[in-house]
Amino acid sequence: MKPKTYFMATLLLSFLFVTANTGLFAEEQRSRERTLKREKAGKMLETVTLWKLVDGLKLSEEQLVKFLPKYREGKDLKEEYQEKRMKVVEELKDLLQAKKVSARKIEAKLTQLEKMEDEQRQKSKDLQKELKSILTPEQQARFILLQKQIGREMMQQLRERMGEREKERPSQQSRKPIIIGPFATKMRIAFASEENKGIKGSLAHHFGRCPYYVFIDVEDGKIKKIETRENPSSNQHQPGAVPQFVAEEEASVIIAGSMGPMAIDWFKKLGVQPVTGVSGEIKDILNDYLAGKLTGSEPCDEHRK
Repeated sequence: MKPKTYFMATLLLSFLFVTANTGLFAEEQRSRERTLKREKAGKMLETVTLWKLVDGLKLSEEQLVKFLPKYREGKDLKEEYQEKRMKVVEELKDLLQAKKVSARKIEAKLTQLEKMEDEQRQKSKDLQKELKSILTPEQQARFILLQKQIGREMMQQLRERMGEREKERPSQQSRKPIIIGPFATKMRIAFASEENKGIKGSLAHHFGRCPYYVFIDVEDGKIKKIETRENPSSNQHQPGAVPQFVAEEEASVIIAGSMGPMAIDWFKKLGVQPVTGVSGEIKDILNDYLAGKLTGSEPCDEHRK
């Protein structure tokens, strides 16, 4: 390996090692292992993305030392903003659901959201200027194109992986049938949730951006177990990540307010039946589903275009 290539590889791997911060939040051993597996996959995805960017941009050693920290800073900045924004939105929702709605408090939260958005735009703008000062005009153009190209490649790899998983699964004829509705025998249902309140939480409108998922095990029409999991992709809405997460949790049904046609297709390929177009408290929605009142899924309007 050439000295320059070795230097870049060593620097890149050292950077990833230092910035890695793996956390285990699941309650059971099985869930911890799945969480760790997803985090490892995320780190691997970040490694591949960075390597392709570095290779495609043809960065010098001096540029590499400056570029990597700024690239990571941009990712951290976005994640931090999304996390803070979600928290304020939750607080705003609580204010709206209070017995006595306070217009003053709501206005204060709206102002806080607006201020956060302005600060985020300014920080992003400043960061773009710093990146621009590091890269040549040609590299700046390549950076824009590479991000799109890498995104398309990752999507294609995800589709291929999901296709392989589908081939490995038993055929529909060989699977043990799951009876849906009032005659349900045994099943695990996933609900996109806005709150960490279990069955008393509100169903989330968008399946991919919800902060939590509630998994309910039902046997002979009775609830046997309720588990709440944090959505590992709430801050990084990567296409296909949530369907895989729900499938790994062994759910056979996913219920959410809405989802796009691609997500519906992904869930079905993974053997998870999507149900959309509903809203309200999860407990009520579960009862309606078990009573056979809820079936099918339609792509939301924002994803039809």
